[in-house]
Parts: sequence; structure tokens; C-alpha cells
Amino acid sequence: MVCQKNLAYQVSDTKWVSHYQLHSVPSLLPQYGRLYTTEFKLRVVKAYHDKGLSLSQCCLTYKILSISTLFSWVRQYKQSGVNGLNNSPGRPRTITKKTTFKRTYGPLTRLEEFERENLYLRAENEILKKLEALAQQEQQEAAQGKKRDCL
Repeated sequence: MVCQKNLAYQVSDTKWVSHYQLHSVPSLLPQYGRLYTTEFKLRVVKAYHDKGLSLSQCCLTYKILSISTLFSWVRQYKQSGVNGLNNSPGRPRTITKKTTFKRTYGPLTRLEEFERENLYLRAENEILKKLEALAQQEQQEAAQGKKRDCL
């Protein structure tokens, strides 16, 4: 069991070393949410099939960090052809709109003035609450430090 774990670490280490040697540091940085185009996926899958490259060689050549990503592309291509590469798994991305205020160029109405003041006071209240919580936390840490010194 220990040998299998060490072998897994060695394989993982050699993968990272190979990425570093071929593409330097940027290839090792996290690439969360990276989206690949259909053309790129097709090019990589064709290189895998036509050139006879292994999954790991394709990943190194095309800067893909996970073999499972490439494996899923190959499987999708076998099942559905080029159309299988169009589908992106997971939840569709949603854009959340932040509340924006209209900029008025004339004088504000009484209601708008109250709304702005209310928003300002709420923000100020939140800041004060966070400041008070921070002060309480520091006091608790200081009290715990004194208890440790006494023991």
C-alpha cells in the first residue's frame, strides 16, 4: 500500500516537473474556470488520435493540467463527434447585477435624499459592528493570553 502511494506521488511529481520544464512557471499556476474553445478541443483530440500521442503527452503539449479533462473530450468526441465538444459541463454561468444608482443631474427629491441617507447609515452601521466585533475578539485573545501566563 505504501509503495502505491509513493508511486502516485512520483507520477504526480513528474507531471508537474514536466509541465515546468516545457512551459515554465505560468503553466503551474491555477487555471480555475478556464474555458476551451471547440476548435482547440478538436485540435487536441485529433492530435491524440492522428499523431498517436498519449494523453499525458497531449496534456503537456497543449498546456492542459488534467488528463481527465482530455479524456472526457476524447470520450465526448467518440460519442457525439464535433457536436459533443460544444457542450460544456456544469452549471451555466450567471451574472449577478449589483445595485446601481441612477445619477440625477437635477436636485434630489425628498424620497431620494432619505434613501441615500438610509443607505449611508446602514453602511456606517455595518462598519461599526465589524469594528466592535474585532475589538471584542482582540480583548478575548488578550484575556486568553493572560490566563496562559498565569498557568
